[in-house]
Amino acid sequence: MGHMRGMSRQRSVAGFVLAAAIVTFGLGSVGLSLRLEPFATWYYLFAWWPYILGAEAALCLMGGYSTLFEEPRRFLVMLPLSVVVWLVFELYNFRLENWQYLNLPANAWLRWAGYALSFASVLPGLSVTRRLLEFWGVFDRAACAPWPKVRRFYGWSTQVGLACLVLPALFPRYCFPLVWAGPVLLLEPVLHARGARSFLGGLALGRPRLLWQTLLAGGVCGLLWECWNYWARAKWVYSVPFVGEFKLFEMPVLGFLGFPVFALSCFAMAEAYFLFLAHLRRFSAAKQRLAWFMLGVAGASFGTAVLLGMDLWTVASFTR
Repeated sequence: MGHMRGMSRQRSVAGFVLAAAIVTFGLGSVGLSLRLEPFATWYYLFAWWPYILGAEAALCLMGGYSTLFEEPRRFLVMLPLSVVVWLVFELYNFRLENWQYLNLPANAWLRWAGYALSFASVLPGLSVTRRLLEFWGVFDRAACAPWPKVRRFYGWSTQVGLACLVLPALFPRYCFPLVWAGPVLLLEPVLHARGARSFLGGLALGRPRLLWQTLLAGGVCGLLWECWNYWARAKWVYSVPFVGEFKLFEMPVLGFLGFPVFALSCFAMAEAYFLFLAHLRRFSAAKQRLAWFMLGVAGASFGTAVLLGMDLWTVASFTR
């Protein structure tokens, strides 16, 4: 009986969250059309967060798996992790110079809050989109020849992954696309070897469903990111070598090929982090507290340094 009441309460909260998400998205869109603030400047946030929370709530109501409602702690952990993951690519962009930000608030506190809310949405957005595809059975019947000797792939994957992370820094004009594939190629052998969720695990069994769902989720999120960014006053624009003439929204059309690969890397980075957390639980409470303290200091230091660099080199214009 208590379990039933808990489920009923959860569904009631999910219904409220879904309704609030729809209303917020509607208000943001109307505000954008009338060029009202803060909707015009921050439309990306007024569109993207309602999508994430609304999709999580819809999954709960439909009987699917919702991280927000079934593992809220994991959902919350994904937010700062998402910021750090995206800032890794922002760091690369200091060298690549593939995108810039326009019309960001001159007030540093407001601007940095915008950074945090925007970047915190990356992993949750990709995750909930993939889980929607999973719930709808997309690629459920996908199959391939099993890779029984998948461990032979480890060395090749690690070496190519390292090259994908080094070459863009050395030759940014020609090797810039490789950066999106580097993390997944580098981390997949580690994840598979330690029994974590991985694309290699599915391929070894002839079940590429997770791979295809993640690729498609990246493509869907890429379209949504670019659509909602295009209409916002505070936005990003691209200066990508060789492919910049033909655009959909602000993104060169060929650039959309990067989003599915980016989704693979995001999944691998998130799974590697949660694998690390599982390993950390084996240690004493004192060692865990020390590790969390060191992680917090390292994350805060890294984030602060990259955000300062973005203000100096990546933001092209400020507004008051």
